[in-house]
Amino acid sequence: MASSKHGLSQGLLRAGYLLPSSASERTLANARVRFSADGILSIQEDADTSGANPERTLIMSPLANAHDHGRGLRTLDYGALDTAVEAWVPATYALPPVDPYLVAASAFARMVRSGIGSTVHCHLSNDIQSLLREARAVRRAADDVGIRVAFVVPLRDGTRQGYSAATSALAGLRPADADAIRAQLLKPSAPVTEQLALVEQIARECEGPLFQVQYGPVGLEWCSDALIEGIANASRASGRRVHMHFLESRYQREWADAAFARSPVGHLHSLGLLGERLTLAHGTWLRRDECEMLAASARSCPSTRVPTCACVRALRPCRTCTVPA
Repeated sequence: MASSKHGLSQGLLRAGYLLPSSASERTLANARVRFSADGILSIQEDADTSGANPERTLIMSPLANAHDHGRGLRTLDYGALDTAVEAWVPATYALPPVDPYLVAASAFARMVRSGIGSTVHCHLSNDIQSLLREARAVRRAADDVGIRVAFVVPLRDGTRQGYSAATSALAGLRPADADAIRAQLLKPSAPVTEQLALVEQIARECEGPLFQVQYGPVGLEWCSDALIEGIANASRASGRRVHMHFLESRYQREWADAAFARSPVGHLHSLGLLGERLTLAHGTWLRRDECEMLAASARSCPSTRVPTCACVRALRPCRTCTVPA
């Protein structure tokens, strides 16, 4: 390492091979990469192979994590066992109060050690009043670890208790149990305008070259049409991207088929959300005709953090319809 005239450290990396990008048609042999704190200064192939033996080394761009929740404290640590999403998600609400900086820093550090240089961070929060404070902490953790982050602000205005109306979901429970669930899970949501304004406030205070803020409708099951339409309009006006969970389980597929006369993808289209700024996470139960709708607009469909068999089920129709995945 050396000091440049600007006071920035410089360095040289050597490797037997270098893959310039995922789209590259060839690798570079005996590669030399000069860099500074501002970025890469030069890349070249070097005929001089003297010195360190780099033949078994490879330099490549860091990996990208297309969908993550920044769980620095693993769910198993507080009793949320890995099971069907409908049972697993409510179990995660038992997360004890923890420092949002430590949680994010721990998750980001694990990613960086695994070769990940950027992540879509779908933030988890049960209180809209604390979201701005938590976003500041996540931004600080990202800066300290050195990872590029798309910070997805969670937006919802529907019940978290199942996929039906809260009254029908609670009707079969004992009154004391129903009251306990209402107190913990059925708190009133903030108005749509307040939620959208908070996204912009977080962006004003936290965005930077390596930290981008996105709208995060948590899913069709938990968002009203008014919220989805409001997000679509706000995204169109600001150019801000949208990241949304979509058809993650068989039960969500069955609910969507019963809830919408058109397909759920068609419903998103009718609300104005389909567009170049939208990415859909999971998409495990997409059908071929829905993939064709997405492909027509080049929608992104990252099938992530689901079992291998589910990934295959989602990726196969996406790839045959040329949807980026």
